[in-house]
Amino acid sequence: MKRIAQLPEPRALAIYRTHCPNSTWDEMKDDAIAGGMAAHRSIKRTTLAQQRCLCAFCEIKDHNAVPDLTIDQNIAHVRIEHFHPKSDRSTETNWNLIWTNLWAVCFGGDYWPPMATPDHRHRVDPRQENLSCDAFKNGQIERGQLAIQPAGWILSPDLIPAFPCLFKFTTSGRIEPDSDTCQQVLIQGNRFSTTRELVENTITHLNLNCTRLSRLRRDVMDEIDAYFADRRESDPENGPQIAASYAAKVFNEDPTQPWPEFFTLYRWLLGYAAEQRLQEIGFTG
Repeated sequence: MKRIAQLPEPRALAIYRTHCPNSTWDEMKDDAIAGGMAAHRSIKRTTLAQQRCLCAFCEIKDHNAVPDLTIDQNIAHVRIEHFHPKSDRSTETNWNLIWTNLWAVCFGGDYWPPMATPDHRHRVDPRQENLSCDAFKNGQIERGQLAIQPAGWILSPDLIPAFPCLFKFTTSGRIEPDSDTCQQVLIQGNRFSTTRELVENTITHLNLNCTRLSRLRRDVMDEIDAYFADRRESDPENGPQIAASYAAKVFNEDPTQPWPEFFTLYRWLLGYAAEQRLQEIGFTG
């Protein structure tokens, strides 16, 4: 999970909210007269662009979405998550249409993609323990295991610092809080006594260590290990330069290009080379 710096609110959403302030999400999606359909499309396009095609939570590429140049071909495959549930009617705030509450996410394992598609690697039995991201989070809220107002109990992507990285990984592909870096950071609105507890609770309530995600991260780790093993064999004295070149390749400064899937895993594995590269390109999320 990484920081995401939100782009400015789409004008179409602001206009629609002005005319239909009490509209629900589903009403907006189907509203062609007041501009709801245009607003919905603009939300998907903008969130996908600001996240550079990654799920806001697990960092899987949103249905293999492509760069911004052809983003309109992919927005149908993006699901929009309301961080604060849109079903909450306990206040006058209409959470359906608040721009800062909206994030592009994956389907969280709650579907079975056909074997013929690129997403067949996500095929797992869609039991509760295999769900993640908003698919799991929503169930936690429905069962009273997570507050309906989750801010402060789990991390919102815009509150994660760009530096330092708050996460690390095990050899089995599991994501964990980095206790050392967590000690360096205070998170606004944290309801726990430490940042580490907040990070750990986020991982738990988004189920970021489900079998499906851990397996996919392990596959990435194997690929990166094989890449560096091959380069070290041919050029054993130039390890730092190899890492720097690889970091420059995967962390592309072109905002129209997708980030690498499992961005934070790449960042952690590449270590110093990744931090230098991200500083170099002015990474802010």
